[in-house]
Amino acid sequence: MRIIRIILALLFVLLSAAAAQGAMGTNDDEVENQTVVEIDQSNPNAISWYTIKPSELPLYIDNNFVNKHGRYYILGGDYTAPAGVEWAIILNASDIVFNGANHRIKGTLPNNVGIIASGSNATISNITLTGWNWGLQFNNVTKGTLENGNISGNICGGISIYNGRGVSIEKSTVSSTTQTGIIIHFNGYGNRVSDTTIINGQGGITIQNSENNTIVNNTIQNCYGGIVVLDNSNENTIERNRISDNTIIDGYGIVLQNICNENSVKDNIISNMSNGMLIWMSSCNNKFQNNTVFNSPGLGFDIIDSCNGNEFLQNKINSTRGGISVLNSSNLVIQGNQINNTQVHAVCIMGSNSGNNVVSENTIMNIDGGGIMLHNGPHHQIIADNPISGNSVGGILVYGSPSNTISGNIISDNSVYGIHVSGSTSYNNTIIGNTIEGITDFGIFLEKGPHQNTINTNTITTNNIGIILDDSTYNTIYDNFLCNNNRNTILYGTITGNRWNISKSSGPNIIGGPYIGGNVWATPEHTGFSEVTPDTDGDGICDGVYQVATGQNDYLPLKYLSGTTTTQRIGIFRDGLWVLDYNGNYVWDGPGIDRVACIGQARDIAVIGDWNGDGTDKIGIFRDGLWVLDYNGNYVWDGPGIDRVACIGQAGDIAVIGDWNGDGTIRSASSGTASGSSITTVTTCGMVRGSIGLPVSDRQAILPLSEIGTEMVPIRSASSGTASGSSITTVTTCGMVRGSIGLPVSDRQAILPLSEIGTEMGTDKIGIFRDGLWVLDYNGNYVWDGPGIDRVACIGQARDIAVIGDWNGDGTDKIGIFRDGLWVLDYNGNYVWDGPEIDRVTFIGQAGDVPVVGDW
Repeated sequence: MRIIRIILALLFVLLSAAAAQGAMGTNDDEVENQTVVEIDQSNPNAISWYTIKPSELPLYIDNNFVNKHGRYYILGGDYTAPAGVEWAIILNASDIVFNGANHRIKGTLPNNVGIIASGSNATISNITLTGWNWGLQFNNVTKGTLENGNISGNICGGISIYNGRGVSIEKSTVSSTTQTGIIIHFNGYGNRVSDTTIINGQGGITIQNSENNTIVNNTIQNCYGGIVVLDNSNENTIERNRISDNTIIDGYGIVLQNICNENSVKDNIISNMSNGMLIWMSSCNNKFQNNTVFNSPGLGFDIIDSCNGNEFLQNKINSTRGGISVLNSSNLVIQGNQINNTQVHAVCIMGSNSGNNVVSENTIMNIDGGGIMLHNGPHHQIIADNPISGNSVGGILVYGSPSNTISGNIISDNSVYGIHVSGSTSYNNTIIGNTIEGITDFGIFLEKGPHQNTINTNTITTNNIGIILDDSTYNTIYDNFLCNNNRNTILYGTITGNRWNISKSSGPNIIGGPYIGGNVWATPEHTGFSEVTPDTDGDGICDGVYQVATGQNDYLPLKYLSGTTTTQRIGIFRDGLWVLDYNGNYVWDGPGIDRVACIGQARDIAVIGDWNGDGTDKIGIFRDGLWVLDYNGNYVWDGPGIDRVACIGQAGDIAVIGDWNGDGTIRSASSGTASGSSITTVTTCGMVRGSIGLPVSDRQAILPLSEIGTEMVPIRSASSGTASGSSITTVTTCGMVRGSIGLPVSDRQAILPLSEIGTEMGTDKIGIFRDGLWVLDYNGNYVWDGPGIDRVACIGQARDIAVIGDWNGDGTDKIGIFRDGLWVLDYNGNYVWDGPEIDRVTFIGQAGDVPVVGDW
């Protein structure tokens, strides 16, 4: 960057001589037409154009000349200035219009400037300026325009706007300059460069000591620097520019240097440059949004030395050496960026003067290094809610950095590390609420002296090693879900003072239990301490102490039954169209995030189940004995070779779903008729999973199905009464059930099975829904004990459809209603409508749709 500053210093020296006047020049293509062209003088709007003969150049146009010849000038031919001529034309009066008529004004070096506009509001168009030190200068003017200019082959630069206000450069080309293509400097304000191409030069566009300028929709190609903002240049807008094709070392697409504040850099595309953007030397409070940097051998963004308060939002960085690099800068927001295929770290924050930065909601994939790295002293960073996957070194790396918070990140399928904390100066960090899965080596690894860190409420599954401590002391590790790792923990070296639980306190804990204490210890074989140790008092804490290693004990290990954590999500079925809230945020986010499928047709019955036993509910339809099932769960009909078609039943049958043989996979059956006749008894015995029922009229009925555990208890039968004149007889199942969902079979009332999950088993209870009134046998003794023991709720109104599911994933079913696309859900399960900030309201579907609920 010292090279850039030296060049600019030279540039300013040259500019100081730009206004000097030289000797008269000669012409090489003289036009001998009349001096004045009159255009329809009878028309009051007619314009008289003065034709400038090449032989008249160099020409000084001042107010006296304007008084004699008017304000409209057209060039009559090409002109080449002889040696010693310092300028061709000076426009030193206001409101001059100069049309070059596509002619050329050529200098002979070291001639100084082609055209100088020193009068305000000059309009210059259709001119080629070549062979000068500077092609065109606007000096100390208010307003001025260049349109369709071709400024090429000038030594120092193409266009200079010196102390200009409101000057516009548009639809022009600047090429082959030794220094900068266009410069706005010395208190420029409100100038604009748009729709202009700058190619084959030392620099593209430079703004120095100037404010509120707009650089928009330009193409800058094969220049050492693209757009450079220098020296107290504030509140400028740089948008929709395309900068490409220069890989000289230390070249950047966009540079903000030396106290350049509150600029907006948005929607620019930088490709095949050595680096993307440089923010340097106390340039603060700028916003970089929705920019794209790709195919760069350097960095996407390089932030150096006290560049505080900048925001980097929704940018895309792909195929660069590094993503976003920060050195000694604070209060940054790095959010919503997509960083893929870099050779080193996606985000790297360095230096003890880097504090209070937020790195959140960035998507980081396929990095040859690590995802996010803190190195050598960054403190009080918040690294939150970033999906990080497919990296070759690790997800999040903390090296010698204290007092940071790492929360809510989804770190999957990385090599070596999920989260790596190293060094004795890595202390007081909080690692909370992260999901770490599929790591080839270590889920969380603390080594070489980190101490007094807190690790809690993380889901650490399917890794080689869950947590490893190596010379790491006085850390607190609790309320983590360690499951299906090859080994949950390994401890080496000095490990004194580590705590594996906190004091027993009110929950819910990570798996929805009533108390927080220690961790869940589970294994792929379902023989983990939390799985096999009893919990006789039902408080969700095992009745024993788990020894992690010698002298390392979890005194309050959490009780866990495999498969007891799931959150159900909503959706609708309409005449073959499925619209599913896939991410479970109760908002339709579009098909890229949520799911749309077309399987079925009008009057089909929607069916949902875990067809292939992988633990995820899938969709299908039942039509008069024909079953069409999305077996692989990709929401597309792939044909019967991949998905499934079956013929079981006939017209008028009711679809029922269950794990009939207890092997963990849902299967189908049909139950008889439901219109004008009795529905026959359906009995299942065994393990059932994935219960969802979908009534759409009086002629369709539901059977609740549930996900089961490893033990079996009886489920009682219930009778539903009358459903619009059709008698529905008893439905009985046998097995341990959890999370069953039922919907009403009439527009007036129905029996709804409800599940309440404990620490060892869950049992469905009965209740009724009538026109918004819920009456629930909460304690499951089949007697109405009054609202103090059982439950009464008022949520809904006449003709609403009841829906039931575990909305918040705590293991207990909750109530809600569906009304013509409106969902009202008792999210916290207290049987009271607490408003949308606590409970949930959303709009998915329309009148006549069938609500569906499942673990998509």
